[in-house]
Amino acid sequence: MQSVNIKMVKDFSALIVSVIGGLLVLLVGMMVFSTLYPYPMDLDVHNRDSMTSFLHDLPNKAYAIKIGINTIAVFCATLLAAVISRSKSRLGIIGLMLFVGLLIYRDVRFDYPDLYFVVGLTINMLGGLLGLKLGSRK
Repeated sequence: MQSVNIKMVKDFSALIVSVIGGLLVLLVGMMVFSTLYPYPMDLDVHNRDSMTSFLHDLPNKAYAIKIGINTIAVFCATLLAAVISRSKSRLGIIGLMLFVGLLIYRDVRFDYPDLYFVVGLTINMLGGLLGLKLGSRK
């Protein structure tokens, strides 16, 4: 009974650490992104129309950078979950779904181009599965 509780605590801790690690990578990446493509001074990030206008004015290269940042963050999150956890693949998949779910939630709030959303989601999932595979090695 004691070992089951310890394992559950370790798995839960791994999940929390992986999400925090992924969010930190995402934060650093978005800080770099905002230096490359700064927000206009009059932009209201809580106004859907204002953000949609800003997003549609971004060049394609900006979307490629955003996809890269998201993919690195998902990779790191699933890698951490798989390395720390004892039930490596199961918890890595949970971490992958949780982190990609957070990215989807963030992206559906604004009107991103459909191609960015589909391509980004696909590449993010592949990056997460790669992190899972590498982290699950013994």
